[in-house]
Amino acid sequence: GTLSVVLVFASVREIIRSFDADADPLTAEFAGAFAALLFACNLQFITWDRTARMYGPMLTAMLAQLCFFIRAHRRPGILNCAAAAIFTILAIAINYTALFFFAAEGVWLAGLLTFASARAAAAKLSFARPALALVAAAMIVVPLAAATSGVEVGALHGGALEWIQRQPPWWPLRALNVLTGNAAFWPMLELAIYGIARQRSHRRLAIGFILCWLVTPFAIDLLVSYAVTPFMIERYVLASLVAFLVLAAVGLASIRWNLARWALAILVVAQSLAHIHHHWRAPADIQWREAVQFAAAAVPDGQKIAVMPPGEPLYVIDYYL
Repeated sequence: GTLSVVLVFASVREIIRSFDADADPLTAEFAGAFAALLFACNLQFITWDRTARMYGPMLTAMLAQLCFFIRAHRRPGILNCAAAAIFTILAIAINYTALFFFAAEGVWLAGLLTFASARAAAAKLSFARPALALVAAAMIVVPLAAATSGVEVGALHGGALEWIQRQPPWWPLRALNVLTGNAAFWPMLELAIYGIARQRSHRRLAIGFILCWLVTPFAIDLLVSYAVTPFMIERYVLASLVAFLVLAAVGLASIRWNLARWALAILVVAQSLAHIHHHWRAPADIQWREAVQFAAAAVPDGQKIAVMPPGEPLYVIDYYL
């Protein structure tokens, strides 16, 4: 989790600096710093980093891939391409929902080639190197995914995802609200809109990439939910939450009046920390460790402990026992 904070700063700074030839280095530094700050103060990311599940390592691998993927646009050589491909494979191996984020990168490259080729040429951006990284990763991942697809389809037909309820089409806004906390969501949304409005002409490519990063995972999630099976769980679109925080950070970095910039930053951070404080005073999630300690202390040695309902909770209980 701590490494992810560093990677958020590095990747956001690289996006702002690399994608537009006339980018202001100071804006890139501010955007990266504010993004790392908002990320470090977000309850959801803190919670997942304190939970023995796959989402924290997956996010770290995705952010590492992002750093090398962005660098491959401007810097020649095989190192950045190879590192981007390796971290792509690693993130997908940790959890398959990482595919949503890499699909966003594919959408970005398609848009770069189709709609912004002249602007990319002016910024001296390479399409081939980052595309090569994704293709190399796909050549390794696709055969493995095909080999396990029967198990996944069987689990789906067996009702592995029946516990997920279908949500209305505006679920992405609700998910961002839940993931950021109600109080912090609205100023962040306003900052994100302000950042897009201020930077859409000067840093069009950077804003376009971040929007692909934000929208594509949500779009895929909605498509799967309405075409195949409900899939609307906030932790499946953690990548989009990072992009939302990045847009809010770009909005903060775009404010020219320093006093207003820092006042809004303090406000959003205070609201995020209040969300953390409220959650830790009255945890909303199931306290598995405490439950197991209580059960183990209350049951004589050699006796069985029954856990209801069956399914995923059994894995958690097994882990803590």
